[in-house]
Amino acid sequence: MIDIRTEMLLDALSDALALPPAATGNGAELRARLERRRTAAVRAAVDHARSSGDLTEAVERLDHALHDLPLCYRPAPGERPTLSAVPGGRG
Repeated sequence: MIDIRTEMLLDALSDALALPPAATGNGAELRARLERRRTAAVRAAVDHARSSGDLTEAVERLDHALHDLPLCYRPAPGERPTLSAVPGGRG
């Protein structure tokens, strides 16, 4: 059985890597850039969790990184992003 802190970290990692498909070709480029940046944030969170053993801080760091990386493209119709779509967000 996974403890609650580990479950929270795994949920945060899954959410960070779950991006809806882009509606346009240009959106696909922005999505790919955002995906790379989110992947780097996930790696940093995992590295922190491994080196410190502090899973709560790893989740907080990942949440902060994701807040700084808003969805910067228009998702395909019917797809809902896990984070708020922010027009002109960094990507």
